Formats: sequence, C-alpha cells, structure tokens
Amino acid sequence: MRDVYANLLRNTRGMSPEHQREREGWFASLVLAEKEDFLFEFESLLKGLGCMGDVRNHSGGIDAPKDYDTWRLRCVRAALQRCVTLIEEFFSKKIPERMLDGPPSPQRSLAETRYFFVSHLEMVDGILRMGDIRHEQVQGVLNEVTETIAKNTFFNPLVALEFRVEFDRVPNTDVLEALRSTHREAAHQVLALAFLTMFRGLRYLAQIEISAPNDLKLAHVLLAVVRSDLRVLHRFLSKKVGATLADGFERELLLLPVEELALQAESLSAECDQLASLRALLESIGHTLQQEVRMVYQEIPAVCEDLAAMEAATHRIRALIHHSIFALYAELRPNNDRPRLRSNPEVRRISSDRLRREVWMFQRVIQAFVAKARVSEGKDTWSQSSSFHFVREFLHHFRRLGLQLTRLSGYEHVTPFMTALSVLRRDDVLNREHVLHAADECARFSEHLDSLFDELSERDELKDHPFDRRRAAIALRGYLANGVDKRRQTADLSEVVVQGDSTVPTS
Repeated sequence: MRDVYANLLRNTRGMSPEHQREREGWFASLVLAEKEDFLFEFESLLKGLGCMGDVRNHSGGIDAPKDYDTWRLRCVRAALQRCVTLIEEFFSKKIPERMLDGPPSPQRSLAETRYFFVSHLEMVDGILRMGDIRHEQVQGVLNEVTETIAKNTFFNPLVALEFRVEFDRVPNTDVLEALRSTHREAAHQVLALAFLTMFRGLRYLAQIEISAPNDLKLAHVLLAVVRSDLRVLHRFLSKKVGATLADGFERELLLLPVEELALQAESLSAECDQLASLRALLESIGHTLQQEVRMVYQEIPAVCEDLAAMEAATHRIRALIHHSIFALYAELRPNNDRPRLRSNPEVRRISSDRLRREVWMFQRVIQAFVAKARVSEGKDTWSQSSSFHFVREFLHHFRRLGLQLTRLSGYEHVTPFMTALSVLRRDDVLNREHVLHAADECARFSEHLDSLFDELSERDELKDHPFDRRRAAIALRGYLANGVDKRRQTADLSEVVVQGDSTVPTS
C-alpha cells in the first residue's frame, strides 16, 4: 500500500501515536464476532448525534412540522440507547465500577460514555413525558452530548474527513489499483480522500438499510451523517483541490535538478494538463454532490416514519455516489470498463435514469451555446466583448455538468472536443474562429448525446420508465441558477436555454 494512503488513514484521527496504539490494541483484543461492524455502527451513531445538532443536516423543506422537535428528540433517544447497547457488547459482560477511575484507556472511555448516555436517557425520557417540547430543549441535549463526544480521547468521530484504519478502506480492487497507479503524491492523496469518503458514504447507506426496517429513528440519525460528510467533501473538492494539486506539483517540480527540466519539459507539460483535467472533474463532482444531495433531502419528510421514503432516498444517494466513483475511475482508467459496485435493480435504474437526465440537460445547454455562437458570427469581439459572455458561461456549465458526461458517455472524438474547449478557455480575448470551431465540435458531441439518450432509454431498467422531462427541467433550472454570475443582471446562455425549451419552468 502506498504510504500516503496508509498515512491518510492513520493521521486524520487527532490522536497521539500512544493513544493510537492503545486503541488498536484494544480492538485487536476484542473477542466479538463482527466487531468491525459494531465499531463502525457505534462511531457512526456518535457522529450522527453531533450532526443532528446542525440544521444543515436535516431533511425536509423549509417549514418543519409542529411535531418535528419531538421526533428529533426521539431520534436522539434511539441513538443514545443503541450506543449504550453497543458499549455493553464491547465489554461482553457487566462493566465494572472501577472502570470509571484510573488512567485514560479505550475501556475507560467507553465506560464513561455509557455512564453519561444512561444519565441523559433519563433526562430525555423526562422531557418527552412533559410534552410541548421546544427546539431549545432538544438543542441543549444535543450540545451536551456533542461536547462529551468531542472530549473523548479514543472515540471522537466528529473531525471532518477523518478515517479509521479498523473499517475504512477502498474495497473495490479495480478502484484500488487505479488509485495506486497515480504517481503524483498530491493527486494520490486527493483521490484517496475522495474515494475513502465516498465508500464510507456507501457504508453509511448500508447501515441505514439495516437499521431502517427495525427503527427509522436510527436511520434518520445516520442520514444526517451522510449529508454532513458529503457536504464536507463538496467543500474540499470545490475550494481546496486546486491548491492541493498545484502545491504538490510545485514541490515535486522544485526537487528536479535544473538540467532535467529541459529534458522533461514535454512530459511535465502533459502531466500538468492531466492534473488540470483531474481538478476540473473533482470540482464538477463536488458541485454535483451538492446539488443532488440538496434535492434528495428536500424530498425526504422531516418526520420520516415511512420506510418506503427512506429506502427511496438511500437508493438515490447510492446511485449518486456510484456515478461519482465511475466518473473518477474513468478519468484514471479511460479505456477500462467501469468497476462493479454492489447495488440492486432499483439503484441501477436510478443511476441510468440520472445519466439520461444529465444527457438531456447538457444537450439543452449545448444547443443554446451553438445557437448563440452562430448568431454572433458577424460581431466584432473587441467592441462587443460583453456579447460573448455566453462563452464563459458555457464553459462554467461544462465544468459543472458536461465534464462528467465526457468521461462516462464513451465519446470517440473526445480529444478534439476537449481541445476546442481548452482553446476557448485560454483565450484572453475571444477569437471568433475559435468560438465557431468549438460550436461545431459541440454540435458533433450533441449528436452523440442524442444517440446515447436513445440507448439509455432502451436499457432494460428504463424500458418501463418514461423520461420525466419536467423533473429534468427543474433540475436544469437549478444548475442554471447556480451558474449565473451574481454581478450581472442577466445570464445570456441561461436565457436562451429557457426560451428555447418550453419545458424549463420560468419560476
């Protein structure tokens, strides 16, 4: 295993080496079947209790129902009770009272956590018996619980983008081999972090599917963890990836002897282009995660007592994560078949339908760009530069939406298509010939997307599911709204998309 992968697992805990060894020794000494699953569930629920205190992790729309605080407190109670049960499983017998005294150790941390959670279970039961529960009461309980977890030396999963060597890994051999083949350390670290977070997300979803039939309240707590982790991943991919890749490339470049620079200039330039492409894809994936997860959580009832609604949500999120993993893998191994990930027929249907929707959405954007480019053919780019804002807007939408399609659609002429867009991106002052050439390549790509749309619609999982054009139009409207430059009063390309397609809602 590459050191950077192992270090990422070990160095994100926030524990000293001594405490790490103690925890690993405790885990190795556990005589408990499926101890990895028990520990994962325990730390997931601890993190869920912290995430429940953040309104950004809640499901439902803007207006929560009147009984939402009662429901949330019952979810907290279910998580506290399950954590107490899991701690007792770790000890396999009654916890001795002397465990509450002595030097810090994993066993003592667990005993103290159990003691605290049991006392808070009594407090929660008292609040529930009172009725008329207020938001401040629930938040007070969550704040105390979160503070206690944050002080736990050996079991504190509240750190963002942290991983555990006991249960975090990239389980798919194809993805792992692609990750190992990444030569640059910064790129390897970024990819390892992205893959580990997404596979952790899949494991959260699997735990939700296990918990939901027995207790939807536990599933609701875990759902808050999923949203928190994916939001943190989006923030990392959209704001830090570029600097991380650039700094890593610079460090390695400065280590080269001067006489090697001229000899390796061509290969370094090619590698720089590859890193730029990887950065653009990672940022695109981050944006997609943000947009799609928000849509899913808005449709989950705030008080979710419907098992079917919970299952539908987990299927959609699983399909979204699969889509992201496939896109990243295609970037690393463009000539390979996509890796096999555990799924079910419903997840495969959602995944195919989502790809079909994105094909339709990006076709609308391409058609608008081509129309604007050909209308502007006779304009002077020096005196009418503001009329060419649509080019920058198109490139913005391409990075967020179209880039993943070029990785997943199997387009044979992807190189000239990407080259034409790269030329536009590098132009300080837009060249009319470059714009028209890019429009021709986009029209060619649009024809490929036409065929892909028909092919997707003929798949077995979609034959009995007509394309929901209105739902796709609403999703497109969301992408366009987020693509508008806030300093401008209009968005040229967005206006053409809306005017050119009557199915895109205008409000």
